[in-house]
Amino acid sequence: MHANCLKHALLVAGWTLLLAGCSGGDGYQAISGKVSFQGTPLKHGSIQFFLPGEKSVPCAGAMIQNGVYEVPREHGLKPGTYLVKISSSEKDPNVKGGTGLNPALVRESIPALYNKESTLKVEIVAGGKRDFDLD
Repeated sequence: MHANCLKHALLVAGWTLLLAGCSGGDGYQAISGKVSFQGTPLKHGSIQFFLPGEKSVPCAGAMIQNGVYEVPREHGLKPGTYLVKISSSEKDPNVKGGTGLNPALVRESIPALYNKESTLKVEIVAGGKRDFDLD
């Protein structure tokens, strides 16, 4: 299997397990909203919600398309405080080093402040509409 196909398959499997592990029951809330970066809706990316702590535990996530994300109730979050990580990567045609049909490498277009080093927190309550405007 081609390395990029394998990476994609693992990503899909990971999202499936993540969402299955947080399957909603009583008290789970759907959450949706808009995500913008520097005043413009984020074209594509992902948003993840983690239980805060020394070793953050992922609990829910969704893909962002045209600045909008949605986590349905059956994969939602219980009320509480969550650490949020938002990511959006794109191919950088100026950087070579990839393999096969994908010679360009990918780069994160959102500052680490919102993903790898995120301290962004959100309080989830009933009616989970949450928008994120990133600088």
